[in-house]
Amino acid sequence: MTLAEGIARLDRTARALPAAMRGAEQENGQALLAAARQHSHGAFSSRMLAAMGHPYSRRHRRARLDPGVINIQSGRFAASWALLPPALAGGVMQTIVLNHDLPVADFLASGTRRMIARPLPEKVLGENEVEIDRRRDAALRRLLGR
Repeated sequence: MTLAEGIARLDRTARALPAAMRGAEQENGQALLAAARQHSHGAFSSRMLAAMGHPYSRRHRRARLDPGVINIQSGRFAASWALLPPALAGGVMQTIVLNHDLPVADFLASGTRRMIARPLPEKVLGENEVEIDRRRDAALRRLLGR
């Protein structure tokens, strides 16, 4: 391969990179969205949580139930998850999963005077991190022909 051919090949690879990563990120986004929805459908009603002594209360040293699982009440929070299309952000292809129920999402993320913070995003990312990396690596290997 000549230098010119090598440069041309690198140029083609660089041009194809965003599309290759966009596919991997779309798959990652779908997986993250499914996990966020799953963890937003906890089984306990407000009445059941009260009978358990409010397991997410700040008065307990630690949550008595998994704080990353959000128990479904009205269903509005669980139904408010959305997936934005993959896009370049800071030179990196990213997919964003967000919840449009901002008041609830905000108080769950930061907690309240009486309730601990609920780390749903951290739980979802932590459970999917290996697969996210695997999809990204596979997209790069396909692009580079390895």
